Amino acid sequence: MCGIAGILGSAERGERSHRVRTMTRALAHRGPDDEGFFDDREVSLGFRRLAVIDLETGQQPIALTDGSAAIVLNGEIYNFRQLRAELEGRGHRFRSRGDVEVVLRLFAEEGIGCLRRLNGMFALALWDGRERVLHLARDRFGIKPLCWCRARDGIAFASELQALLAGGFPDAKDLDLNELRHYLALGFSSPTGTLLRDVRSVPPATVLSFTPDKGATSTAYWKPPEPEERSSIPIGVVEELRVTLAEAVQRQLVADVPVGVFLSGGVDSSTVSAFARTAVRGPLGTFSVGFEGPDAVSELSAARVVADHLGSDHHELVMDPEDVARDLDAILDGLDAPMADPTAIPTWYMSRLARDTVTVALSGEGADEVFGGYERQRFDVAFDRIGGFGRRLIPVSYTH
Repeated sequence: MCGIAGILGSAERGERSHRVRTMTRALAHRGPDDEGFFDDREVSLGFRRLAVIDLETGQQPIALTDGSAAIVLNGEIYNFRQLRAELEGRGHRFRSRGDVEVVLRLFAEEGIGCLRRLNGMFALALWDGRERVLHLARDRFGIKPLCWCRARDGIAFASELQALLAGGFPDAKDLDLNELRHYLALGFSSPTGTLLRDVRSVPPATVLSFTPDKGATSTAYWKPPEPEERSSIPIGVVEELRVTLAEAVQRQLVADVPVGVFLSGGVDSSTVSAFARTAVRGPLGTFSVGFEGPDAVSELSAARVVADHLGSDHHELVMDPEDVARDLDAILDGLDAPMADPTAIPTWYMSRLARDTVTVALSGEGADEVFGGYERQRFDVAFDRIGGFGRRLIPVSYTH
């Protein structure tokens, strides 16, 4: 996890640069290892680094030697080695060994359409000095956050809302009531908004392009493929899924630092742990958090069974309610914006536990949404089949 921030506008360069430094340092918790800055005539970029890949030469921002383009990127590009080999075959010579310079040079050759070729999770800002355009973009599913707002003479952006606030943006701090309704109904903000009226979010799989005169365009560079209608599960789908998952875990284990797995003992995190165990040379760290007490529902025993089976270097933490009460402000502050998911609390403790041993940890987050692991998602499938009339016959409580 790293952090990016920046301002595009005609403000006096020294003031703009100072603001970006203030915003960037508000993201120090996302990137404790290093910071870097880039200033041009109309744009200032800032970066906080958590060193994962290319520990020696992976500093950001990165700019082309002729100053025609610069980039800051939070995230990781999993297919950067293949893209790098392709670019080297065309004559490119790299100054670093990481993934971010690959994106910059790919952009220099192919333009912003190069994002379609990236396999990864990212939020980035790309400054095109020739065309005087700042591109803000997020990965296909919006894993990495990126928010922005209008400034008096341009726009400001950052990985977190609190960084914008630290820089003095936006001018007003009014709530967006529509976003508040969205949050109260669904438990999260919309893909384009935040709870502050004047702060927006870059949508997933989208590029927002800004010019210093405040012109802006929005372009979706990817959309999910249309689902195929199947009457039965095709032969071989289980093996195909096994290969796909193994390749996905292998890609996301690319790091120059120790990597572990958050293990709950459920199907999703256990599957990730099993594939990681076969891919990692040496011991694999697994991490679990649980609860004690007569009414506690704890997954520690299930996680321990999986860890013993895999022979992982397993770490456990039992949460104390008194600790939660003491740490609640820090947990909420780390979320940056409200999130209606109580698992944020044990995840915070599990992350703190893992940080003593590893820098990067995989998890099974998202698997239930993809494979329909929750009861409410099975109801959704049934409702699609019975149609609108059948829905009216079902009590509302069954639809949530």
